[in-house]
Amino acid sequence: MFVAQLLVSHAPAILELVQKVLADDNSGEPSDKLAFGAIGDLADAFPNGELKPLLLAEWIATSLVSRKGYDKETKTTVKWAREVRYSSLPFLARVCSLSRPVDG
Repeated sequence: MFVAQLLVSHAPAILELVQKVLADDNSGEPSDKLAFGAIGDLADAFPNGELKPLLLAEWIATSLVSRKGYDKETKTTVKWAREVRYSSLPFLARVCSLSRPVDG
């Protein structure tokens, strides 16, 4: 068993925590950046779509396109997480590659 496979059973709880952090207006940018990084890390750890049902959650899609005035480093993390998420969802990657928002 690969080490990443050990995360599968914990992914729902990890993403629940990420959702709570991103929904909390008082969490602060450093916490938000870590939350976005966790989304990207989970997607990166499972490039064959093992977490597809979890990563397709609407709150994740919404979080990865929202702009809250983050600094450049956090925006880079969000962009990376968005790209890794898309690439871990093969069908979604093909469909959404044309509709991804452009960071400015």
